[in-house]
Amino acid sequence: MAGEGTFPKSPGDILYASEVNVFNATSENKTSYWTCQGNNFSGVSPDINDIQYYGDSARVASNADGIALVAPIKIPNGAVITKCVVYGNAGASAEVWYLLRTPIDSEVGELMATANINTEDTTITSGTIDNSAYSYGLSTSTIDTGDIIYGARIEYTKDYRYVADNVTAAANLTDNAIVRGNGGAKGVQTSTATITDAGEVGIGTASPVARTEIKDNGYTGNAILKITTDDRNPWGLVIGNDTWGTAINEGLGFFQEDTGESYIYCNGSDSIVLDPIGNVLFNYKVDIISDLTVDTNTLFVDATNNNVGMGTITPDTSSILDLTSTAGALLLSRMTTTQKNALTPVNGMVVYDSTLNKFQGYENGGWANLI
Repeated sequence: MAGEGTFPKSPGDILYASEVNVFNATSENKTSYWTCQGNNFSGVSPDINDIQYYGDSARVASNADGIALVAPIKIPNGAVITKCVVYGNAGASAEVWYLLRTPIDSEVGELMATANINTEDTTITSGTIDNSAYSYGLSTSTIDTGDIIYGARIEYTKDYRYVADNVTAAANLTDNAIVRGNGGAKGVQTSTATITDAGEVGIGTASPVARTEIKDNGYTGNAILKITTDDRNPWGLVIGNDTWGTAINEGLGFFQEDTGESYIYCNGSDSIVLDPIGNVLFNYKVDIISDLTVDTNTLFVDATNNNVGMGTITPDTSSILDLTSTAGALLLSRMTTTQKNALTPVNGMVVYDSTLNKFQGYENGGWANLI
């Protein structure tokens, strides 16, 4: 066993696993392989000048008796080695290969598997890879003149919940799964976020009922969603339409200026507010930013008492509309007698008849002067 315990802990070149996944979507532990060519083995004793490398065929041959070879390996942390084999020509079959791990604070290697060259060993000792504590490598017993090493293969399993390719069965994914592949599979699933087969995104829910659904799910922070921007460049949020509102500023937008003013921007042919069953509550056909200011000094809607104050934030509770001003007055609708008579009047209407120059009210089925 000339190679056992002699594997160097600081190899110049580490060969990484090829990560060729051979698995289906029903298993979490996927089978992968680490392979290397024969010319990745280095001679360690007695005279490395007696080693011949063949670049055209990736093999290594011994030109003398008693030559030992080593090859460092690197397999993902946490993987479990299940099989190992070193291949060579028929003359090398009488020699032995060793799979070793060496503690990083020791020079004594620990045997994990061994067999004759061209024979696979499936009885692996301490097969779970721990790259934090060990280095790993292959070595051979002393090979003789004419012996050739073609290469080596290690089969291992690894929990690939974090990265998987071409998974078609979304139900087979578990927490912390990220998928890339055929586009029809679930992309992400954790305890707090999900992308469904249909492309719906759920945050705080595994069963979103919209293209994107966010649930607080017991969240105790101050906000479920916050978008922070610089003024309106870019906008905080714009909801557009795939036919009309295709430009960035077309649609319903929200932003806040550096000075603290918050805006709702309605850029459309009409700006309409509907109730839950589709009735129009508000229809404003111009840009709200420039033509309507809603703040505590001009308009206040009291949702508790169902009334409106203009010029006051405390409208009288017995009023539906409280106008408060020392610089303005109520201006009623002004129209001619002909225009007034074209109305469909109801009792309680009040207008200013510009033909008669009179305030008139509709009462008891007819128009009457109020003054």
